[in-house]
Amino acid sequence: MFKRKTVKKGFSVVEVILAVFMFIIIAATGVATVIHSFSVNRQAEEETQATLIAQEGIEGVRSIKNQSWGNLTAGTYGLDTTGNVWSFDAGPDNVGKFLRTIVISDVQRDVGGNIVASGGTPDPDAKKIDATVDWDFSDVRARSITLATYLTNFRKAISSAGDALLVYGRTGSSIPRFNVYSNASNTFSANSDTVAGAPGRNFVIKTSPTKQEAIAAYVDSSTLRILCFDGTTWTNEWSVTVGGTGTTRRFDIAYEYQSGDAIVLYSTDAGTGELDYQTKSGSLGCGSANWVDQTAFDSPGTNGVVTWVKLSADSRASSDVIAAAWADMNRDLQAAIWSGSSWTQRTSALETTLECRGNCTSSPTIPNGDSFDIDFESLSGHLMVVWGSGGSGTANGAWYNKCDGGSPPSCTWNASRTAITSMANDATSLDISSNPNSDEILFASIGDGGSDLQAARWSGSAWTGTNDLDTSALTPVAGASFVATGWLINGATTRGIVVFDNSSTQSQRIHGFVWNGSTFVRQGTDSTPWFTPTPLFGTPRWYDIQTDPKNKDKLMFLVSNSVNDLFAKRLEMDSAGVFTWTNPTYADGTTLEANLVQSTTSPFYFGYWRNP
Repeated sequence: MFKRKTVKKGFSVVEVILAVFMFIIIAATGVATVIHSFSVNRQAEEETQATLIAQEGIEGVRSIKNQSWGNLTAGTYGLDTTGNVWSFDAGPDNVGKFLRTIVISDVQRDVGGNIVASGGTPDPDAKKIDATVDWDFSDVRARSITLATYLTNFRKAISSAGDALLVYGRTGSSIPRFNVYSNASNTFSANSDTVAGAPGRNFVIKTSPTKQEAIAAYVDSSTLRILCFDGTTWTNEWSVTVGGTGTTRRFDIAYEYQSGDAIVLYSTDAGTGELDYQTKSGSLGCGSANWVDQTAFDSPGTNGVVTWVKLSADSRASSDVIAAAWADMNRDLQAAIWSGSSWTQRTSALETTLECRGNCTSSPTIPNGDSFDIDFESLSGHLMVVWGSGGSGTANGAWYNKCDGGSPPSCTWNASRTAITSMANDATSLDISSNPNSDEILFASIGDGGSDLQAARWSGSAWTGTNDLDTSALTPVAGASFVATGWLINGATTRGIVVFDNSSTQSQRIHGFVWNGSTFVRQGTDSTPWFTPTPLFGTPRWYDIQTDPKNKDKLMFLVSNSVNDLFAKRLEMDSAGVFTWTNPTYADGTTLEANLVQSTTSPFYFGYWRNP
């Protein structure tokens, strides 16, 4: 019998190799799948993180915009949070392994208002923001994402031509106040606060010719405080000691017309290095970091503490020239020209015995009022400086000197001072103003020696003066201003306006003269004033006139009285030369303010918007 033989079979070498190969393929695929999954997840995480960083960049720019729209200027930046406030860095900033770049671009719109890449009209109230984040995913793989958005100046105050701002200090409040004036409705808004500071006096406000921005300043005790307003928000900019007692104004503000750069010139309250100044570029908005404190300078014409400062800007669109004049404790008067980058001073004083009030031999012999003034001829750019000279008396006259220019900033001063013809009275309180359409300049003054009103008109080449227009004007007192000038233009009709205070029983009303092109014509009489306001003014202390730069047929006259009330009245002229006074509407009652910090020495300031 045969036995069954069992044969045991195993895997061949080929089968083993094949199995191993299959295992390797399956394992490699699994590993690759796992690695890819990890890579995808990591990439998604990093892209999410980069997106959040870019979004943070957009929000950071939005925060900077909310601080001031003027902070957004075209360029490439990074971001910083020093002081827990968002601000721009000069270049991109790092967030861990990520590099963030912020690009701000100007925006253009077509005639339909649509945003276009090019060929449109620039929109100053819109910016494009690109936030780009770059990082290395690996040594050979760089990644980048960009988020884009548009920001607009939606908080910008909507102003029309002829609108304005009024600033002043209120007794008992550490916050200066302001009102917005609407030309269309002839209305002053309700009193509003600016920004916390101190009870203020000696106010000035100037508006930018290139954007909606205003710089205001006031003095608290001996400290000068600078404010900025971007049309929406007031900010404290900086402060410095200037000294004084409030009876003189030791600073002034001006904007360059072409660049929009701003300058503040002020007394250092010292006999050497008498003046200091700070500047801000027109490309920058409000913010203390945007100001540059320049080097204090000595003047070859003054060596006493500077007590009065006045600035005037050449209003020609192509000019960055500003003129300065100042008086010191020794009654010296000096002047200088700002070119847009530096000062050129006269080598000697314009005057060494500037007019003062009362007893000019008292010590110190401070010129207690603004017995000098400066302005540019509007077409030529020649500078006019006018002042009173000689101390107390009734026949000291008025004097002037010119710096004849041409192409800014060069000009040549006249060799010596010259008397304005036909001026036989002292000029204690005075004011000049330029015709915005010609080289004419209007002058008027009242002296404390004889309480007489005199006025003159500069033709562009010579003064035509008239003495004793009124011999019973209110006598100037320390820190008071009882005369103001301005111009009205409607078509071919141009008139020069002089408003003054009369000491008659009608002194609480408006008295005035009009230059009609050949002579000064009184409006009304002592007993029949030009205009009777509602309510009556009370005893005046500070007069001011501002001509509307956009609607030259209108001007605003403002006055404070001895009990610290503040009023404003508008004067209009039609093309036939007929005048109309009106009582603007005050949202808060019958006075703009009933509790000014003081009634004298620029206790308020009214400034029309120059842009738009």
